[in-house]
Amino acid sequence: MENIELNLTSRKEQTQALNFFIESIKNNKKHILIQAPTGVGKSYMIMMMIDYFLNNIDSSAKFDILTNTKLLQTQYTKDFSFLNSLKGKENYYCRQHKCSCDEGSEVNKYFGDDSIESLFPSCKNCPYKMDLSNFLTKTVSLTNFHLYCSFIMYVPTLLEERKARILFIDE
Repeated sequence: MENIELNLTSRKEQTQALNFFIESIKNNKKHILIQAPTGVGKSYMIMMMIDYFLNNIDSSAKFDILTNTKLLQTQYTKDFSFLNSLKGKENYYCRQHKCSCDEGSEVNKYFGDDSIESLFPSCKNCPYKMDLSNFLTKTVSLTNFHLYCSFIMYVPTLLEERKARILFIDE
């Protein structure tokens, strides 16, 4: 497991949400809903819950965080550098073909250069493949609804392979 260090100072609302999370876990709740207004710091709440779970429940657990926009996803990665963020292939630049990784993988398919064993043909050191690998294997992963739902619909084995124990949905 990679090293995740959180030095968070919580606000009153964040501490209340964490306590609610802890009580819900102790009461074996499977689904927990916390509604909080903009500006309360929901992303920090999530990090506090992850920190608590790793330190008190299961140090080997994996967590997925979903956001509704790529903009919020980018903000998460700026605030928490240990997150393993994954966006769609069109958001990555293919250095080999000088286009998006989505277009580059199509070029690879066309020319038969898809020797990679997965469903996602790629070039050497493909930034999308590297982020996909981190997303699948690391402790805390982040993506957007659209991509996550695409995986559920078209490649559910990827998420089954990931084996995340807790899913946080932000907005």
